[in-house]
Amino acid sequence: MSKRPTPSRLTASAHLTGDASTPATTVEEIAATAAQHAVLASTPEPTPAPVEEIIEAPAVAPVVAASSPAIPARTAPRLDVKAAAGLVAAANRGEIPMGQLTAALSDLTYTANADTYPDTWLGNLWQGVNYQRRFVPAIGAGAPVTSLKVTGWRWNTKPAVAAYDGDKEAVASNAATTEAVEVPVQRLAGAHDIDRAFFDLGSSDYVAGYWAALAESYAKLSDEYCAGLLIDEAQNAGTSGTAMGTIVKAAMAVMNEGTPTFIGIGTSVFESMAATNTQDALAFLGGSLSFDGTGSLGNVSLFVSSILDDYTVIAGVRQAATFHELAPALRVQVANVANGGIDAGLFGYCATVVHNPNALATCVLD
Repeated sequence: MSKRPTPSRLTASAHLTGDASTPATTVEEIAATAAQHAVLASTPEPTPAPVEEIIEAPAVAPVVAASSPAIPARTAPRLDVKAAAGLVAAANRGEIPMGQLTAALSDLTYTANADTYPDTWLGNLWQGVNYQRRFVPAIGAGAPVTSLKVTGWRWNTKPAVAAYDGDKEAVASNAATTEAVEVPVQRLAGAHDIDRAFFDLGSSDYVAGYWAALAESYAKLSDEYCAGLLIDEAQNAGTSGTAMGTIVKAAMAVMNEGTPTFIGIGTSVFESMAATNTQDALAFLGGSLSFDGTGSLGNVSLFVSSILDDYTVIAGVRQAATFHELAPALRVQVANVANGGIDAGLFGYCATVVHNPNALATCVLD
C-alpha cells in the first residue's frame, strides 16, 4: 500500500464551497465525495475497489447528510454545529480533501456576543502621585490645635549687650520690646451626601477612594495656607539675574538669624537651572535636584513648588515658624435616613505661627 500524505489539520473556522476544478454546491455532494475518499484511503493498492463496493461502503456521509438540509445550488450552505464538527473531523482524518473545505460555517463574532464576556475591572484608576506637603515639614511642628486661635508673643527688639568699661560706669541697656501674636485657626473642610448603597453593599473601593481624595485635598490646601503665611511674613531680599544667584541671595538674607535649613523655588527658577553654567554652580556647592522636585544644597533642603510664584525663591530657618494642626483631620459620616444617604466629610484645623520674620526671605529671578 502506498503511503498517503498526512493532510494539514483544520480548525472550526474553515468554510465549505468546493475544490478548484469541480465546485460543490450542496452538502450532499461534499458528503458523497467524503465517502469516496474514505473508502479509497482504506482499500489496498494497487487493486481498485469496484464502484458498487464504494457506494455500499460505510462512511461519514450518511451522518452528515442526515443532519444537513438540502441547500439550493450556488448558495452558501449553513451547517449546524454537529454537521460542521463532523466535516472538520473528516477533513482532519483525510477523508475529505483539503481543497473542498474553505468556509461554510456561520460567523460567531465577538461584537455579536460581547455580553458573554465580563469587562476587565480596574477599580480606582491611578491619577498621578499623591500630593506631598513641602512647606509644612520645612518648619517646626507646633502644639496640636485645641481651640480656634493660637496666641503667643515675640520680640520686636531683642535685649542686647554692649561694651562695658567697668569702674561702676553705667551698663548699656537698650529698649527691648515685644508684641503679642494671635493667629486664627484656619478651618478646612469638604463633605458630600453619598448614596448609602456604596456603604451598605460593601463598595470598599469607592469609599476608600473618597476618603483618600479628601485627605489629599486637605494636604495640598493646608500646604498652600502655610506657604502663604511664610511668604507674607518673610523679608524681601530683592532680585537677581540668575537662578543660582537668586537662591544664594535669599539664603544669605537669613544667615544673620541662623543657618538656612530649607529653600523653596518656583517652577521657572527650576527651569532656568537647566543652563550649563547654573548646573556647574550647583555641583560646586555640593547640590542636587531631581525630577521629583526635591534635592539639597549642602545640608539645606531644596524643593520645587508650584505654590510659589514661578520666579520666586524663599529661604528660611526651620525655627522661624511652627505649624499647628489637629492631626489627623477628622473624618465624619452621619446617616441621612430620609434621603437614603450618608453625609460624609473631612474637617481639618491648622495654624501657621511665624516666630521670627527675619529668618525668612524671598528673592525674585528677574
